[in-house]
Amino acid sequence: MKTLRKYVTTIVVCFIVCFAEHAMAENFALWNSHFWGYGDWSETTNWYCNSAPLPPPGYPDTNWHAEVFTETVAVASQNVSIISLQLSEYAAIVITNGRSMTTARSIYTNGKKGQLYVFDGHLNVLNALTNLMDCLAYTIGTASSTGYLDFGAMWGATSGWSQVFGELYGISFNLAKGGFRVDAGTISMYGGCAITSAGQELSFRGDWLNPDGTTRLILNNCGTNSVKIGGNFNFGGCFLQVPLSSNTCPVITVGGDAVLTNASFVIVGSSAFTNIGASCDLLGVPTGHAIATNGVSLGLNSQHGVKCSLSIEQNRAGYDYLVLTANAFLPEVSITNLTDGALFRSGANIPLCATATDKDGTIISVEFYSGSTLLGSCTNLPYAMTWTNVMGGSYDIKAVAHDNDGNIGESAPINIGVQGRATDGRDVFITGGMILRHDPACAQ
Repeated sequence: MKTLRKYVTTIVVCFIVCFAEHAMAENFALWNSHFWGYGDWSETTNWYCNSAPLPPPGYPDTNWHAEVFTETVAVASQNVSIISLQLSEYAAIVITNGRSMTTARSIYTNGKKGQLYVFDGHLNVLNALTNLMDCLAYTIGTASSTGYLDFGAMWGATSGWSQVFGELYGISFNLAKGGFRVDAGTISMYGGCAITSAGQELSFRGDWLNPDGTTRLILNNCGTNSVKIGGNFNFGGCFLQVPLSSNTCPVITVGGDAVLTNASFVIVGSSAFTNIGASCDLLGVPTGHAIATNGVSLGLNSQHGVKCSLSIEQNRAGYDYLVLTANAFLPEVSITNLTDGALFRSGANIPLCATATDKDGTIISVEFYSGSTLLGSCTNLPYAMTWTNVMGGSYDIKAVAHDNDGNIGESAPINIGVQGRATDGRDVFITGGMILRHDPACAQ
């Protein structure tokens, strides 16, 4: 009888534990699937407390979170949609037979190197939580089959793209055959991310999916020649942010045509240009292919920067290059007497002081702005003025320097707060980064 009671108690306890875990999982819309060994996704049924079936095809099934431990799971017999995926060290997902896998959130690795192979099919990573994605290696396609990877949306989708995809750290993309698309507002690459041996398509699409042009490819610590695109490069309505160091830029090497439509190159660290006339290659295509620059603009960090131009140099060792050349140094200017978050009382007279230098000329004037409103200007040292009778509100203050060649440099903006009566008659209170406005006319 004692043995029977123990047996029954064990069953009841197990049932309660399983029920509690199941209920808790549903509360968070999250169940867990653990995979060991090699097998097809549809054949793997190892769950926490039972052998429940895998999630059915659908997009996306937000009740399922999957973990793959030490081996390989194939997506070969059904399309899979889950909320997120975690890959442990030496774990891998293989997508083949034209199947697809969609994750509504990110792919996690806990700092361990996970492998994703899209030999023949689609991998869609929506990353709705805009999480950091690190230590992943993507292999897209093979010599004889085609794979597709899309960040931020479903491959080929015309809506549902993510505003901000998130950050990639230490991620490699080997595009053997197929394509890699970014349908998102922002994507940042750090810590040795590399796109190599690219297939037919690498597109950062901000033209029709994201018409306001906020898609960014940020190359940071990726190294020279780390971005190689085997086929055409379509870059429309987007930003490409490229760091410059000692007259050197990371070169994007394209195997086909480079079509840059309404795109903006944003060059940071441009003070690394050591002399006027120095240049670096931004993008190269084989001679005979096109570099189309329709409406391309060049943005520079106007703080400690240079004025640059873009040109195309043809047939240099079998390649045509889009070249960035330094034409003039921009004035350098900074505000010296204010700090971010400084507070004043309404009606205050606020002094504004700045320093300004120019490497290849002389400073003609320094202007002070609140947002886009000109507060005043100085033509002689010291570059200083007093902003009088400042009313309540929050203000972004910057200094703008002009040199004798007509070049302009801007300081970093500084935000200050003024408490008390505003120009519209309301009272402004600033505390802990919060701005409160009180209208006395509304008081009962």
